[in-house]
Amino acid sequence: MRLWASIVGIPLLVLFAIDRAIVWYQPHWQWVAKEIPRQTYDPYRVEAQLRTIEPGRHNVLILGDSTSEASIDPKQLDRRFADQGLEFTILSIGGAPTVSFGLLANAVAALDPAAVVVFVSPYTLRSRGIYPHIHTYDARTVPALFTLEEILDHLPFHLSGLAGQAHVLVRHRRPMRHMAAIYLGLDDWSGYASERIQRKLKMLRNKIDSPLMTWMRDQAKAPDVYPNPNTRALELLARRLAGDRLVVVEASIHPLFGLLLRPQRLTAFRRTVEQIAAEQPLVFLDAATMPVLEEADFEDHSHLNARGRRRFTEALANHLEKVLARSPDQTL
Repeated sequence: MRLWASIVGIPLLVLFAIDRAIVWYQPHWQWVAKEIPRQTYDPYRVEAQLRTIEPGRHNVLILGDSTSEASIDPKQLDRRFADQGLEFTILSIGGAPTVSFGLLANAVAALDPAAVVVFVSPYTLRSRGIYPHIHTYDARTVPALFTLEEILDHLPFHLSGLAGQAHVLVRHRRPMRHMAAIYLGLDDWSGYASERIQRKLKMLRNKIDSPLMTWMRDQAKAPDVYPNPNTRALELLARRLAGDRLVVVEASIHPLFGLLLRPQRLTAFRRTVEQIAAEQPLVFLDAATMPVLEEADFEDHSHLNARGRRRFTEALANHLEKVLARSPDQTL
């Protein structure tokens, strides 16, 4: 029995040692945070950002999917708040439901930012079809985000999440392999543009829609159920940030797509977030609070172009001035 324990234990110790070596080696994470392009290996890139951002109230973090990335120009915000020494960082994971950032709540709160902006929409707060799009995990936050029934109903997801949390090579093995090849000069980024195109073509062949399109198609079926892991993520982020530092922004949707959305579902979504805002210390900026965007402001059904991004960023900056003014303990 002791011999068997030794045979099993030695490889486990080796794996643990490798994991700790990678986790503690800051030059690795700094290189990843700097080199990986946006919309490429997003969970890996975001973890690198969270591990390398210097904690402090000089930070303002923006959380969301590609829609938030297209909506905000961090350099424009840096210029607007230059006299306050604030630095704006976008942490985006393509296609991510809001619960992805609830699972990162501890890491976000550990940076002690002056404010956190999280983009939400009816489809990022949806109650169905979220698990295939979650690529982050923290067992410490799970009890606040998932009911026991939800955990049991999606046990493989939670078991794989625990495995990934336990070892960095499990959760990031594919991107780490590619990044190692690039670092060693055996590969470059030129092939990744075509890889993204191939991935999109595969989605089209398999009739896999974007989260927005999937949510719109499901409108004819059962409505979203609140609360769910996505709405609980907003509550958890608000509690972890302890104060009016969480700003929840309704993401933009092309006006033509807006006409296709069922009003009752939009109303239910907004009422849910308003109720959370009434119970938790957060600010909710719904579509009526932000500028009315036109077709000329959009690149596609949900992503803003340069003009739309400029207008949206300016409006958000105006609201952030009020939020940041309520942070008397801000030290820069």
